Amino acid sequence: MSINKKLLLVLAIIFLFILGIINLLYFYLNINLREYLGKEKKEKEVSFLTTINLASQNVSTLAKDYTYWDEMVEFVKNKDLKWAEENLIPSLGIYKVDFVWVYDLSGALVYFTTQREDIKEIKPLKEINKENIEKLFSAGPLKDYFLQTDYGLLQVSSATIHPTFDSERKTPAQGYFFVAKLWDEAYLNKLKEINRLNLFVDYCETPTEFFLPSSPFTIMLSYPLKGPEGKEIGFLRGWREETYLKWLHGMLTKGIIFLIIFLTLLLLFITFIVWNWVANPLRLAIKTLHTKEENYLGKLIPSSQEFAYLKESISDYLKKERALREELETRKNTEERLIRLTRILHLISEVNQLIVHVKDIEKLFVDVCRLLVEKGDYHMVWIGKVNKEKKSVEPLAWWGYVDGYLEKIKISIESEVPEGRGPTGEAVRSGKYFVCNDIEHAEYMAPWREEALKRNYRSSAAFPLRRGMEVIGVLNVYSDKVSFFVEEEIKLLNELANDISFAIDYLENEELLRLSEERYRLQFEEALDGIVIAEIDTGIIVDCNSAMARMVKRDKKELIGQPQRILHPPEVCDGEFSITFKLHRGEKLGETLEDKIITKDGEIRYVSIKANKIKIGQKDYMQGVFRDITEMKKLEFALKESEAKFRALAENSPDTIMRFDREYRHLYVNPKVEKETGIPPAHFIGKTHRELGFPEELCQLWETVLGKVFETGKANRIEFQLPSGIWIDWFLVPEFDESGKVKAVITSARDITEKKKKEEEFKKLQAQLVQSAKLASLGQLSAGIAHEINNPLTGILNNVELIKLLLEERKELSPEKLKEAIFALEEFALRCKKIVQNMLSFSRTTKGIFEHISLNEVIENTCSLLEKEYNLQGVSIEKNLKPNLPFIIGDRQLLQQMLLDMLNNSFWAIKKKGDSGVITLTTDYEEENKQVILYISDTGIGIAPEDIEHIFEPFFTTKEPGEGTGLGLAIVHDIIKRHNATVSVESKVNVGTTFKIVFTRA
Repeated sequence: MSINKKLLLVLAIIFLFILGIINLLYFYLNINLREYLGKEKKEKEVSFLTTINLASQNVSTLAKDYTYWDEMVEFVKNKDLKWAEENLIPSLGIYKVDFVWVYDLSGALVYFTTQREDIKEIKPLKEINKENIEKLFSAGPLKDYFLQTDYGLLQVSSATIHPTFDSERKTPAQGYFFVAKLWDEAYLNKLKEINRLNLFVDYCETPTEFFLPSSPFTIMLSYPLKGPEGKEIGFLRGWREETYLKWLHGMLTKGIIFLIIFLTLLLLFITFIVWNWVANPLRLAIKTLHTKEENYLGKLIPSSQEFAYLKESISDYLKKERALREELETRKNTEERLIRLTRILHLISEVNQLIVHVKDIEKLFVDVCRLLVEKGDYHMVWIGKVNKEKKSVEPLAWWGYVDGYLEKIKISIESEVPEGRGPTGEAVRSGKYFVCNDIEHAEYMAPWREEALKRNYRSSAAFPLRRGMEVIGVLNVYSDKVSFFVEEEIKLLNELANDISFAIDYLENEELLRLSEERYRLQFEEALDGIVIAEIDTGIIVDCNSAMARMVKRDKKELIGQPQRILHPPEVCDGEFSITFKLHRGEKLGETLEDKIITKDGEIRYVSIKANKIKIGQKDYMQGVFRDITEMKKLEFALKESEAKFRALAENSPDTIMRFDREYRHLYVNPKVEKETGIPPAHFIGKTHRELGFPEELCQLWETVLGKVFETGKANRIEFQLPSGIWIDWFLVPEFDESGKVKAVITSARDITEKKKKEEEFKKLQAQLVQSAKLASLGQLSAGIAHEINNPLTGILNNVELIKLLLEERKELSPEKLKEAIFALEEFALRCKKIVQNMLSFSRTTKGIFEHISLNEVIENTCSLLEKEYNLQGVSIEKNLKPNLPFIIGDRQLLQQMLLDMLNNSFWAIKKKGDSGVITLTTDYEEENKQVILYISDTGIGIAPEDIEHIFEPFFTTKEPGEGTGLGLAIVHDIIKRHNATVSVESKVNVGTTFKIVFTRA
């Protein structure tokens, strides 16, 4: 091949190579343009969304801020238009919104205002009613959405209305608040100017036709518009053609064409030289500078001294840049730490100012938490109190993003449980701060990790709060960053905790001091006794209370500044002081002395004075407490006279009279005691019964009864039996001192042995009478009972005869019929058994045992003995018994006797009136008074008004001779009294009678 051909071949290869490079360059530049366009689109999208969010923020902020406000809740109720003009109308301009609606819970419009005078008929929903509003807020208390209207796109923010304290909107809604901004053409033009985009609203129901340039350099953005139901109702679309990129792309294309022609010629001459001597070294150098990687320098083979120098310079530059970057990073970290520490120092300063000005510990805790969150850049802060009884830490104050965290967690102070091994528990036990810089991975944070991470708590620190040396609480600080707490910040926060501990001590001591001063002043002024404070050296009065002034009938101003002898008559003074003042300054200090005082009008009164030294500041004073004992002195004189009279009366009393002190020692006994015991009265004085050798059981009884009188201050009376068999009625009366306290007990003992014997004989006769009445009643009932027993016996005999007949005739008796006959026999036999048991129960002699019994059951058993006999004679018994009637305490036999006598009386009254009638027994229960009530009514002849008050008297009767003894109702009345019950009667002649018996429930 000739040299020309070789040259052409080389040129062709070089040309094609250069053309390929140019094409690659063109492709690379196009990619860069598209990457730039993509970056521009992202920046525009961020700017677009930021602008839309900022435009929406005012509307949302107004809706949120105005709806947890007590005044808004009150406005919904009272519709105060003046309040609306002062608070709602200005908000339109402040927050740059167009419309405000307020609705009550029924969906009725409470208030509407707008800045758009041209638009009046517009609503925040297509249809406003209670159902639609409740549906809107079913997902939550806050709702932001868009609405298509005839005037344009309407942006709406809505919220439920709550009291001020309910910022989390957990209480029931008090109303509904809607705020809106109209995105009309004018507003869209403003957004267009801000974003430099062509904007329009494209609704889903009515799509907008729009022209979009076909250029690849056109940016198209969309913002979804969601309606009240959360569905998209359309899009806010924006587009812009990047004309400068389009122009640049055209110019690039033309330049490439020109470059191909130019470089084709140029590269024929310099390609080889440039590539080997210049291009490759420069490419490596640029790549090294671009990537900051020195391994590219190793590939650079210098073709000249300049490139060797360039290689060395680039290497030095990279080293210096790395050092500079490291220094800048160090400075940045140092500056950030310095800013944080400076911030905490400012916080400590503000907390110290709070400590000086705040007087309430709980308010101090809340303000400290608030300052740490608002100015300390902490995510959440809370202060807890140590509860030693529950062995836990309970939150007292908190601030920041809590979101129910403190309600869900449990913190113990015991190391044995996982809940006690966290920062708070460790701080309480050790008395030192504890820091966790990685909540997510710390094993001991397991009990709280899930809830903490939900709220983005990443680091926490706990600092003990002390009262003296005792840890009483913990300051807990949370951050949303891992490894947030550094050593210097921890030390400053610990110093802050120490300042809070100091504040706790200071505020508690200050409060105790204030309360102590208030109590002293209150006690001083309101004391019933007179109090005087005088200089110990001069006796000049420096203060006195109102009681002292009243005691001497002077004004306080007349006493203060005067010598203390002004209080006393001259005969009890010695020079400049009263005699008692001199004694109190000496050996009688602290003792109570009696003295006289003189009033302004010259009246002499007796007082007891107790004086002590007190120190006020650096000076000693004498404080004297004056108690008026004038009346006591008069009583003392009168008592001496009355004691002489009492002694004369007691000495001649037929009863044994004694007087005891609080230690149960005898202060006085009358001569009767020697006749009863054989011990002279003088031997009793100053001794107790136990010291005199009386039996221990009697001594315990007497001391118990005496102690009760001393304790209650009330008279008492008991009956007891001596070992000799003598019964004593012992009456005790308290004797009070001037303060109202029982100082002694006077007793009177009387022999009631004969009385007791008569009472026992009476009880035996009464029991015999009751038993006789029972037997008499059984005799009256014998015919009815016999008839009652005869019926089931007849049934038994009939069934037995039937079985005998079948057996004699050798007829087969089926198992079913045999079983039926046996069941019938059993039923008739049980009826007989029950009747006999009731008779036996009724006829037994009462043992006087009171127990829990059912009144309904007693009525059923008693009536079962009478019903058949009464029915045969035309008298029916109706029972209205309350189910589940509470038990009463009683004797079953006595209550049956009472009921039987009452029923017999009612039966007699009915038969006296005519041939037939009804007896009704009703039971009831009064919950309020805990009373079980029995009503017994009849339709008999009734009781005359003049006889009602005598019916329970023994031997009183209105029956004919031979019909009654007059003891039935007397026995009934005695049984009722023995059950601590009451009975009352209502009756009308020829109409009927009702007895009401009231028992106390068991």
